[in-house]
Amino acid sequence: MKTKILGFLFLIFSIACNAQNNDYSMIYIYRTGGLAVNYEYPVIFNKVIIHKMPVRNKFSYKIYSEGKLNIELAGNVKIDLDIVHGKNYYIKCPNSGVSKIVAEKVGKKDFNSEKNRPDLYTFIEEDTENPIIRENKSDKNYAVKEEPKKETIQKYSPSDVDINIPYTERKNESKYALIIGNEDYNSYQMGLNTESNVDYAVNDAQTFKMYAKSTLGIPDENIIYLENAKAVEMSRAIKTLTSVIKNTNGKGDILFYYAGHGFPDEIEKEPYLIPVDVSGSDLQFAVKLADLYKQLTEYPSQKVTVILDACFSGGARNQSLVAARGVKVKPKDNILKGNIVVFTASSGEQSSLSYKDKNHGLFTYYLLKKIKETNGNISYKELSDYLTEQVSIKSALINQKEQNPQTLISVTAKDYWQNWIIR
Repeated sequence: MKTKILGFLFLIFSIACNAQNNDYSMIYIYRTGGLAVNYEYPVIFNKVIIHKMPVRNKFSYKIYSEGKLNIELAGNVKIDLDIVHGKNYYIKCPNSGVSKIVAEKVGKKDFNSEKNRPDLYTFIEEDTENPIIRENKSDKNYAVKEEPKKETIQKYSPSDVDINIPYTERKNESKYALIIGNEDYNSYQMGLNTESNVDYAVNDAQTFKMYAKSTLGIPDENIIYLENAKAVEMSRAIKTLTSVIKNTNGKGDILFYYAGHGFPDEIEKEPYLIPVDVSGSDLQFAVKLADLYKQLTEYPSQKVTVILDACFSGGARNQSLVAARGVKVKPKDNILKGNIVVFTASSGEQSSLSYKDKNHGLFTYYLLKKIKETNGNISYKELSDYLTEQVSIKSALINQKEQNPQTLISVTAKDYWQNWIIR
């Protein structure tokens, strides 16, 4: 079986390497092993994070645009390339330090080495509607997306939950996930300062995705992942996940994770998830939590798990979206239907706080910590009890504020949810 897999991958590599034409070029990056560090670091093309690369990973990028390309990798490695169609570019990147090899043919041997894990090879094709290289802005074939007001790339030192993440060989082909990290609100809305952003929300989502792939065994192609998502992007992703649930014919194991702002309707007390381009006064464009639950349970599934590191009282990790109004509302409890369990970071009028020493939300940090300690082999009841106890205690000690997580269970699942396993 191993020989067949390697033979198949070799065929893919051969096709990728030999199919060059005048329409695109290929960039190949090989990350070496070494050290005991196992966390993923971002591969950044022209200030855009396009991939999170684990140790001993092979990654290729099919690029249709031409011109200057700045590549940033771990260890403060910065590489400038002149991309020309029809060429291959190989980069050998160590865990840290200076990249030693950047050339058109040098590095090919390392990239094709059988020492690398074949299951960690990643192929990405550039979105021609949003090219990485945007020098020729007059080219009608390249529709340039509106740029944020400022760069939002943030780099943090890894905490204990960001390294040595447990890995499972077994993939759960019936498990699907939508993961969203909304952190940067002030770049997309007039009148907001950086205090209105949600510290570490993108880092939360990035690390949760790593656990989803490595520990929970969710295939990469089964994961929908968004950072700093706008209203249209969130709506589209939720509709896509709903369509997936429908077409699994009851066999899907669904996971929804969100870190970012939540907000309440002051009159109806309905809680909402807030896209980065939506303010607290424009909730008609936000994601109503009741509607989200309804969409996720519209069709049968094995189970639906929702994890929300957000609060819905009008508070926030830093500052509310309409802080000047000082809104504090106890959001209405939603009645859950279908096979669904919801883990939330806080209760009532509380805020969902950060854990600054760990560069994560407090709730997400302890969630990941427990998944790491148990390799994901933990029941929902055990996880619920752990989060309730640890987050409540640590919030009092670390942030000097109360934060009490909640676990919400649907009527359908109330008799058997305790024995569900997170993995």
